[in-house]
Amino acid sequence: MGSWNTTNHMENWASKPIARDKLVMGMPFYGRSYSGVSSTNDGLFNSFSSSTSVTYGDIQQNIKPQSDYEYFWHPDAQVPWLYSAAENTFVSYDNAASISNKSNYVKNNGFGGAMCWELSQDPSNTLIEEMHSTLHS
Repeated sequence: MGSWNTTNHMENWASKPIARDKLVMGMPFYGRSYSGVSSTNDGLFNSFSSSTSVTYGDIQQNIKPQSDYEYFWHPDAQVPWLYSAAENTFVSYDNAASISNKSNYVKNNGFGGAMCWELSQDPSNTLIEEMHSTLHS
């Protein structure tokens, strides 16, 4: 991975005169849906024609269950994505597994904690419960 990732940014801030335990990592409870994405690499790293935000709740209830969306996991970034070749649509988001990985990173590296935006976008409390249980285990 290049330098445009959470680890590099958290470590960059930690190298400043800010106490590591005062740094809080933000995690989105929404995703991005990209239209006009070719099927090369199952949509990953392709150009797009438009983009919009979509809540985690909407992804779980309305997008993921559609039969034309395939679920994928990026082994380096440790995040999921969905891709529909029929709709040429790519959806990037966090799920319980990626929130758990990020929360473990915060805990294992001595950061102050984690925050989310926006709590209302996780109506089932799946992500916030995962964040809480991981940080407090």
